[in-house]
Amino acid sequence: MKKIIASFMAIIMLLTFAVPALAADKTKLVVNGKTVSGVEFKTIKGIIYIPLKNTKTIFGVSSSFHKESNTVVVGTGIDVAKKQKRATTTRLIVNGKITTGVNISTLNNTPYVPLLKLAPTLSATASWKDQTKTVTITLKSSTSSTAGTVGLESMKIALSKYGKGVSLTSASSKIITQYQNQFFSKSRTPLSLDKIAKAVAQGEIAKDVTKFQSSIVNLTFVDIDQITETKLSNGQTVTHAIGHTGGKYNEMTESWVDSTYYQIFYLGSTKIFKGSGTTVNGVPIGKSTIDLVSNVGVEYTAPMYVVVAGNFLNSIDEYDIRKEASDNNTGPILFPDELSDAQKALEKLSVTMSDGKLKILDEWGVDLKIKSIQVMDYEYAISSPISLPNKYEGGLSIELDSLKNSNGESFAPVNGVVYFIKIVTDAGEVIRSESLS
Repeated sequence: MKKIIASFMAIIMLLTFAVPALAADKTKLVVNGKTVSGVEFKTIKGIIYIPLKNTKTIFGVSSSFHKESNTVVVGTGIDVAKKQKRATTTRLIVNGKITTGVNISTLNNTPYVPLLKLAPTLSATASWKDQTKTVTITLKSSTSSTAGTVGLESMKIALSKYGKGVSLTSASSKIITQYQNQFFSKSRTPLSLDKIAKAVAQGEIAKDVTKFQSSIVNLTFVDIDQITETKLSNGQTVTHAIGHTGGKYNEMTESWVDSTYYQIFYLGSTKIFKGSGTTVNGVPIGKSTIDLVSNVGVEYTAPMYVVVAGNFLNSIDEYDIRKEASDNNTGPILFPDELSDAQKALEKLSVTMSDGKLKILDEWGVDLKIKSIQVMDYEYAISSPISLPNKYEGGLSIELDSLKNSNGESFAPVNGVVYFIKIVTDAGEVIRSESLS
């Protein structure tokens, strides 16, 4: 029995010494000359580690762990992590770049990062003084945390003054903070959010803007109706604009009708003027209203969707940037005026229901390609885009009963009832309300 106990104790002692040296130190932290508390330190084999959550306290950047790829993301880069295969040892991505030479430890299912090695990847300097057990961190003024803080503060000021009661939601603030460099850095490129922003079909935001408050979206063909640059109380310049997509121009009232309106806030100056066609990459944060005049001169109020933009540029400038980037690629590049013709064709698309058929006619003849056709909850099966015949060829006619719902039932319209028709093309989408004629 004594031999068994002795053997058991020997195993316990062996396991104890096999675990890396781990201690919760009373380490002092000084960041930019100020003592910072609330940070948990652990020393593993002589290296000081902090839990992932503490990067926000020290460096002002959020962090996350992408379980599927076994990746720690500090700052931006979750989109990069999602594209990676699962790593056998935990990978580190800092502001979109895969970083090597920094070992990640996991304790009680919590990732820990080595503080002194992490600091340089965030453009900070770090030092350790053994006598006083002090870590000193110096953040450069140009770090993303500074840009993000100033940017968010500027947006809040501008929104309080011009946003008609719309303010940043917690979800919007979180996604903007995650990509703060791309939104607010003075050195950001004109299309810094290009690979992050998701294209949104015209009218989708209007259906429910709250679904997009944590998303970065791409808006194209936004024609500017008003634009102003304002110097805020914090010394920053914000461009504030109102623009629209879609609709028809009424010469009598000199205004657009049946359009979707956007109010855009952008940190900095632009080369955009009233009447410019623009591209916007940003976060829709809420809905306000705009006062308009109808076809017959009656004043009315329409919804307007507020967007905090990281990119806000002329369509022609976007074209120049893309052309330069694709000089070595094959295939045609569409010029802004060609895109404008496609958009005009979409706006004037004739859609009717008669004689048991849905008829679609392109008055402009720009060879639109139809990707999907939907009437209420009924869809027309399209395996590949359909080239829309021009008006001289009679356009496109499809049998109404060929549209099916999710149960396989055919569309059977009733006289006198108005139905919403959604047509998605390679130039965007259009929504019409029609009844049998």
